[in-house]
Amino acid sequence: MGLARHQISCLICSRLAVGNLTAQAAAVSARLGASTPVGLLVERADGTTVGRFALGRHVKGRVRMQWPAAANGRRLKPGRYVARLRALGSTGVKAISAPVKIRVR
Repeated sequence: MGLARHQISCLICSRLAVGNLTAQAAAVSARLGASTPVGLLVERADGTTVGRFALGRHVKGRVRMQWPAAANGRRLKPGRYVARLRALGSTGVKAISAPVKIRVR
């Protein structure tokens, strides 16, 4: 019940991977170009926003984070979603990654 690792490029991170997604948790890894707070934006496959999940502040370089497959405090229901890593700043979103397709079983 895993997910093939997907790699994407974005303005702040050079690579993002989401792997081993289950209904309980997923490992998220990225290579950040700068120290910044990051979070995930989660949408349904049809583009409807499900919610956001803050992953905290991380330093420049390779980072690995645990994401509990939740958005806005609620676990994701089984289905297909799209996740985007966002680099956040004091004035809002500094950069957003390309979408990564995920499936919760």
